[in-house]
Amino acid sequence: MKLYPRTVIFAATLFTAIVVNAQLSISNSISNPSQIELSWPSQTGKYYQILESSDLTSADSFSIISSVQQGTSVLPNTWQANLAESDARFYKLAISDSINLTSNSDFTNDTSSWNLNDNNGASANFSVSDGELFVDITNGGTRPSHVLLNQTGLPLIQNQSYTLKFDARATSARTIRVWVQYGEGNNNTSIANFNDLPLTTESQTYRLPFTFSAADVSSGKIKFFLGNNNSSVYLDNIRLLVGNPIELRSEAHRINDRLHRGNSFMAAKAMNDQGALEDYQLLKTSGFSHCRIGYKMDEVAGIAPSYTLPNEDLLVLQKMVDWCIQEGLIAVIDPVHNWANSNQFITENATEAEKEDAFQKLGKIWEQVADHFSDYSLSYVVFEVFNEPHSYHDAERIISTSLASIRSSSGNEKRIVIVPGDGFTTRQALIDAFNNDEIPANDPYLIGTFHYYDPKSFTKKDYTIDNQNIYNPVWGTTTELNLVATDFDAVVTANNNWATRNFTEPLPIYLGEFGVDNQADASGNDRKKWLSWIRMQAEARNMSWAHWNMYQNEASTKGMGAWTLGPSGTIQNPSLRAFDPDPVEALVGHYEFENGILVGVTSSDQFPGYKGSGYITFPETTGSSIFVRTEDLYIPADGTYALKIRYSSSESRTIRLISRNDADTTVQAVDILFPGTGSTDSWTTQYVHLNFEAGQSAELKIVASPDPGVNLDWIDITLP
Repeated sequence: MKLYPRTVIFAATLFTAIVVNAQLSISNSISNPSQIELSWPSQTGKYYQILESSDLTSADSFSIISSVQQGTSVLPNTWQANLAESDARFYKLAISDSINLTSNSDFTNDTSSWNLNDNNGASANFSVSDGELFVDITNGGTRPSHVLLNQTGLPLIQNQSYTLKFDARATSARTIRVWVQYGEGNNNTSIANFNDLPLTTESQTYRLPFTFSAADVSSGKIKFFLGNNNSSVYLDNIRLLVGNPIELRSEAHRINDRLHRGNSFMAAKAMNDQGALEDYQLLKTSGFSHCRIGYKMDEVAGIAPSYTLPNEDLLVLQKMVDWCIQEGLIAVIDPVHNWANSNQFITENATEAEKEDAFQKLGKIWEQVADHFSDYSLSYVVFEVFNEPHSYHDAERIISTSLASIRSSSGNEKRIVIVPGDGFTTRQALIDAFNNDEIPANDPYLIGTFHYYDPKSFTKKDYTIDNQNIYNPVWGTTTELNLVATDFDAVVTANNNWATRNFTEPLPIYLGEFGVDNQADASGNDRKKWLSWIRMQAEARNMSWAHWNMYQNEASTKGMGAWTLGPSGTIQNPSLRAFDPDPVEALVGHYEFENGILVGVTSSDQFPGYKGSGYITFPETTGSSIFVRTEDLYIPADGTYALKIRYSSSESRTIRLISRNDADTTVQAVDILFPGTGSTDSWTTQYVHLNFEAGQSAELKIVASPDPGVNLDWIDITLP
């Protein structure tokens, strides 16, 4: 346990306080004038204790005066203490990720602090191997207590919640008992009994929560009953944790935020080495932040048992990853993109031997791909284990097989890995994976994924049911808009429930594919509406996403731009590749202020750091005739939108924002404070919520009133 002290000093007589660290504040208690109140920001996953001392002669002079408080994300933590009768008292705030009460939890060198016992004719040898306790049971006796492991003398606080957490496996499937008790000698009172816990040959993490309701004691005990079975047991990381700590996923969430908006480079084109640096330059300049790169390593792998991947294919994949990184994009490596679709993995009627062979091949592919990219930046390369498993493919084993290979590859222990559910990675497949606990909760570097093409009667030109084509290129009623929100909320709910059951943070979510056949454009603008609405619903829930796909914009494809082959099967002039403007606008929602209508303001490029060709600068005067008007904003539906505005200003200023509809009628006008950024060349972003009406050419007008304006660079539009 690592504690981080935060100290507050105060004199009780005059009640003056010196706050050494701004995290901890002190004040008179409102409810009780004879008390003072300490308060500090609360953070989910952290634990807090108050330590008190009457002097500062040594660190040992501090003692704990509070019970452990588990942080939340809602309110600050507080603690009340009586005013000192004389002199001063000193307080420290101790913060930790978790507080563990057991000694020698991880069996680093030996079995010290643990009591080991075989009795009543049972026979077991206790030893430490590679930091694990190995209980080699040759005769388990006739009762579970005949082979026993325990630790005693653990302090327990009344009404405090605890979690007993440990890793365990066995040489063959079996069950064990784990009890928590308190008392002296053989006079024990049980607090929590966990019976018939199933062990398998693969190590699993067990989390056993309970609450201690009796008076404070220093005689707590944890006992592992391993007898009445001859299967040997491995135990490790036995921790009695204060509270119900959750597994945090801060790095996975950070990478997911950076993935943000992406697009897909198709596996078939990648395998034919048809990519070019210009593809990734186009993604970057169009406003995307990552590329999902597909490949079909299963089709080029050698024969069993090594399934060797050709070096030339690894180098083609590497080349595209390098181009991504060169352009500042994150690369999502998807090396088994088409396995499910080509039925080369497991057929519905596959034998057990064929299934084993398929998983062996999957593991070997990931061994080689992971090793090849092991020294690549964890911040710029992400792995995706499998694209669209069939419903009979067993996503849980796909995930575990892939992760075993990836995590055993040096340099990839903390690589962010994207994992799917069964059934073509649909929304429901991910929900089922959560509901069935198919996703490992003890790996903090995972991102969950699903694909969304609903309703297929709109997104797929050739969609049929019972041999009848039911394609309808019209979409966007209020009911249809609301259904998308309901669908996405169902993923969030399943994710949250999974996290609660497994004492972990919810997974970051990646909408790995969504798109509409170009045929819909022949009947209006509903393809643009669908694309915009889907990506905004994802962003409103902090989901990253990747559109399917970059190229091929024929009627029955979902690509954003034309794909033209040269005589050798490659693009003759990569610099001519381009995206169609409508899908880019729908997906990115980015607008440059210098491209709007300027009245009384000017475009400038004096200060660096702007995007596009420049930025707008306002004069030091005010009035309704001084404004910039960004026209032709695409708004998919009536409602409140989140505007992200990049600006700079040497001082704080309040300016007016006005939204207008296609008919040039004002929808809403608000005065918004833009805090000073320190200088006119120091850029930051401001978030504003503003109402708009659906349309192809809505407007945002920013007026120098009541204060002079600020420098304006660009605006992004999404949902709150």
